[in-house]
Amino acid sequence: MRVRAFISPKGAETENDCQDRFSINPETGSVAVSDGMSQSLFPKYWAEILSRKYTSGTDWTPSHESVRPLGDLWREKVEGRLERMREDGRSTWRTENMLSDGLSAGATLVGVRTDRERWRCDVLGDSCLVVLREGRIVGIHSSMDTDSFGNYPDYFDSDPGKTGRGEVRTIRGSWEDSQVMLLVTDPLAGYLSAIRGSDREKVVLGELLSVESSDEFGILVDYLREDGMHDDDTTMVVLTCDCEEVEEPFNRQEDWIWQPR
Repeated sequence: MRVRAFISPKGAETENDCQDRFSINPETGSVAVSDGMSQSLFPKYWAEILSRKYTSGTDWTPSHESVRPLGDLWREKVEGRLERMREDGRSTWRTENMLSDGLSAGATLVGVRTDRERWRCDVLGDSCLVVLREGRIVGIHSSMDTDSFGNYPDYFDSDPGKTGRGEVRTIRGSWEDSQVMLLVTDPLAGYLSAIRGSDREKVVLGELLSVESSDEFGILVDYLREDGMHDDDTTMVVLTCDCEEVEEPFNRQEDWIWQPR
């Protein structure tokens, strides 16, 4: 199985501003993508924690209850960030006040665990699993109706005292010839949903599947934004299977976490 992953930040922002994260772990046969909600507090830390937790093992199932213990990790990261800001002589009072007021982080999650024959997807929010066969979309899987994508998706909350929103959806399937899976965040999910069944579908999918570098992905994302895709952090992980030739779940040799350069 071959895995490729790409992230492009909003048009006017840098990689450091990006709130999306992905994690890939060949030892567990797992991939995850998480989109931190920009209106929440330090969402990229929460997105990193969720995506890494999903890929770290196969015995953890995401739910609003099971993510509660992870809130302590998010708090530690925020406190570490505040300490670095103090060391740099920067003011921290605004963030401290937001923490005191109970502000937390929110993030969506889509993850896939797979072997040579079968796969399982867990998804919450408007990050999606897109299943392709013979160059066409055969399924777009989310915990939400793709027509209702907006600024307030289903999400996990980093505050153990809060529940978040929505319910995790689980989808199971088996690999078939010429099948490809995309894990994507909401801008690309919404765009693909809009062009599904049109003359543009096969052309755009071909362009997406031909991407081999971050620069190529950034150029294509800019083009898709001009064609109507929402300008937001955009992530795509591509899973391609040739079960007759590949013995290992993934062709990567170590845990891979995306962080800004």
